[in-house]
Amino acid sequence: MNIPDSRKIIDTWTSLLGDISHIPESKLNNLLYVALDHFDANYIIEAIKNRAYSSYYREKKPELRSNPNAFFPYPETIRTDHERRKDNLYTYDDILRICTDERKYKMDRFELVEEIKDDKNRPMWRFKNLN
Repeated sequence: MNIPDSRKIIDTWTSLLGDISHIPESKLNNLLYVALDHFDANYIIEAIKNRAYSSYYREKKPELRSNPNAFFPYPETIRTDHERRKDNLYTYDDILRICTDERKYKMDRFELVEEIKDDKNRPMWRFKNLN
């Protein structure tokens, strides 16, 4: 198992879904080993990001969202989360269209989501929480 890849995966999970330091290191290493046996680190990280920003987990399965035991040992779950749509996220091109062409909103209604990139490696955008 590649230690730097494992560290990137753990850091991504922690920053988006919560601390996993309560899991014993041997168990966490076993979970990561299973995942990295099927996918590379970048694929897993993208799946984590999609999971973090998916309404499916926020609304229908919140008990699974930040549970690493319901993610890492299941290649099909990782694959599904990798393909899952990031809800309420927009590319820079989408923002330009919405704000200039369609004139639906102003740019100040959106905020950058630095940790999620579009296919051109640019940060994605989302509506600001106005509550």
